[in-house]
Amino acid sequence: RDAAGNVLPGRTTTWASSSPAVASVSPAGLVTGVSTGPATITASVAGVIGTASVQVAPVPPPVVVKPLTGTWAGSTVISGSSVPVEYTITESNASIAGTNKWTVGSTIFSGPVSGSRNSNNVSMTSSFPGFSPFTFTGTLDGAGNGITGVINGSGFVNQPLAVNRISSSSVMTSHRQVTVPNGQGHFLNALLGKRR
Repeated sequence: RDAAGNVLPGRTTTWASSSPAVASVSPAGLVTGVSTGPATITASVAGVIGTASVQVAPVPPPVVVKPLTGTWAGSTVISGSSVPVEYTITESNASIAGTNKWTVGSTIFSGPVSGSRNSNNVSMTSSFPGFSPFTFTGTLDGAGNGITGVINGSGFVNQPLAVNRISSSSVMTSHRQVTVPNGQGHFLNALLGKRR
């Protein structure tokens, strides 16, 4: 095409990629990302050459749509000792509520937790009687079964914590997808269960 976008008949365009392992280009000029990195695409028409820079970005992790409702457990280290941590939470409309329990030696600390979820980013604030609130911020893994992050507040500064889903209550339907002809119906069953 010319600068105005008009098709130039009888002209053949030759396309090339400086790095086909990063970005390939078809004879029609369709660029396809192959791996992360930069590449230069060159178009040649009747001896005239033009280029375009392409940056292939990494594929973002999938957004987990499974709710966080359930029990999550892990541990962190305080003064050289492993401390079990457990969250029992419910997620509704990206809001989180529930309880948080820490077992330090023979003492169990427990209190309410509230928070929110934005895509795969999770933030939960806990408060135990006699302590100031602290917040666990982390990232949900692609399978929706682990959260890795840090705790800040109440004396914690970027304290590492990872928790894994150990159980979840869920409602599943008897079919994931159903085709229903116009004017006809199909019954589904709701199955309430506890997954482990």
